[in-house]
Amino acid sequence: MPQRINQIMILCLVAFVYLTGRMGYYQLIQGPELAQRAAVMRSREIELREYPRGNILDRNHLPLTNVRISSAAYLWTDTFADQSRNHASQSIQQLAEIIGMSSYELKRQLAGAKQKGDSFILLRDNLTAKEISAWQEADLPGLVVAPLLHRYRLDGFCVHLLGYVDKSLEGRGMVGIEKHYDSLLAAGDSGQEMLSIVDGRGQVIAGLHKVKKKEKLSGSVVLTIDRRIQEIVENTVNCYIDKGAVVVMDIESRDIVAMASRPAFNPYEIKQALSSPGQPLLNRALTPYHPGSLFKIVVSIAALEEHICTPGDKYHCEGEYTLGEKLSVACMKKEGHGNLTMEEAFACSCNPCFIQIALDLGQHRLMKWVDTLHLTDPTITGLPGYSKNSYVCFEGGAAALANVCLGQQGVMLTPVQIASLFSTVADDGQWVAPRIVASTIDQQGVSKQAEFEPKQRVMQAETAAILQRLLRKVVAEGTGQAAAIQETAVAGKTATAQTGRYKGEKEILNTWFAGYLPADKPRWVIVVLVEEGESGAQNSAPVFRDIARQMVKYSM
Repeated sequence: MPQRINQIMILCLVAFVYLTGRMGYYQLIQGPELAQRAAVMRSREIELREYPRGNILDRNHLPLTNVRISSAAYLWTDTFADQSRNHASQSIQQLAEIIGMSSYELKRQLAGAKQKGDSFILLRDNLTAKEISAWQEADLPGLVVAPLLHRYRLDGFCVHLLGYVDKSLEGRGMVGIEKHYDSLLAAGDSGQEMLSIVDGRGQVIAGLHKVKKKEKLSGSVVLTIDRRIQEIVENTVNCYIDKGAVVVMDIESRDIVAMASRPAFNPYEIKQALSSPGQPLLNRALTPYHPGSLFKIVVSIAALEEHICTPGDKYHCEGEYTLGEKLSVACMKKEGHGNLTMEEAFACSCNPCFIQIALDLGQHRLMKWVDTLHLTDPTITGLPGYSKNSYVCFEGGAAALANVCLGQQGVMLTPVQIASLFSTVADDGQWVAPRIVASTIDQQGVSKQAEFEPKQRVMQAETAAILQRLLRKVVAEGTGQAAAIQETAVAGKTATAQTGRYKGEKEILNTWFAGYLPADKPRWVIVVLVEEGESGAQNSAPVFRDIARQMVKYSM
């Protein structure tokens, strides 16, 4: 008998040791893994970003995307799965009424989400405080209110450059940076998600959820844009320009630090933008226009370099220049300027004088300098394939040459190309292609810097110095006086370009002001284009002035 008791006790001891060992194994060895499985079984995740893509950053690594947060309502797709058909229909009807949606639309969204394998649907975003309170008090099954990170602002901020994502095409980038760097931005799943706790039936327990950061990183694109300067430009453009563009370029690096186009568009309402008047999807900063009198800079450079004239050479203006029996080109001063030097003709933008200079120069020498100055070069480092349609092209003959030298028929340039030309002049005759992308960051966080190309000297420093003096005189004494600011001296040029299009009996004009500041130590070029204006002095120069004044304060 005692022997049997001893055997039983030994068996119990062995069993106890075994069970204790197994418990220790599950607690100490497999504990973390089992806890994670339990958490997965008792929780559900909601993506809290509108688009699971990497960020687009400014030059200081400040975000240009994923910057707007609103409160949103989410619904788990299997909320009504364990209810009878009638009960589920009644619950959906009740929910639809409370959230202001038809029951048909709610059922359609639930069915579509289940078909795609989605565990939740986004019902509404941009909820008001009153709506949030009402929905939370209703204690609706499967409904969760949480923050939603929107990819884009709604005020058109940098929208033409950033582009947009078409969610119906699996979140593909459609234009701009979103399209060109789609594979980098779409990789990975960085961002944040919401963890909700569920009961034994898989239903969300109200109030038991938290937001957590994801570990994985998507790629990012770092632009040359400076967000603070972009804000200055956008706010100023909103006050002045209905249709047009502004480009700000850093002269030393040729970085585009701001780019704005109007009209802007809502990146969430692309169908509406496609049918809207004014072509809001068009990035006018990258669109070719007749540059008008801005092209007189090219004529001046070519004439000075080819020793056709000097700044002190005398010319005569009678108010028009006659080209044959049937063609004459008027000066902005109807009675004419009389005798004036080349330098004075530049300051007052005298058409007859510059036609004479262009005729003395000739077509071949002018075209040689168009190529030397890289005037129509479409290169923008980081954004290839844009600005392809710019040109300087014309048949021989005095009339065609006159049109070209005044920046009319035969010449089409983009605001970015104008900014590049002015940067070359301000940088003492050195050219390098503009940049819009500073670097890219891959999923492992490794940064790849955009290559800096060496600058090329495309004109003599002495020629550039003469142009710098002429551009200062335009603002001090000539047509650009409306661009002057008290804070520092600026240099620039006005232009008014004919389009050949009319509203009633009045021809539509596009107006320009392009210039740089400070004039003595050039740092930034600002180019302003205003469509359907009156003159560069009246419409574009004041925009330059207001942006320049704010940028001086920004740099202090």
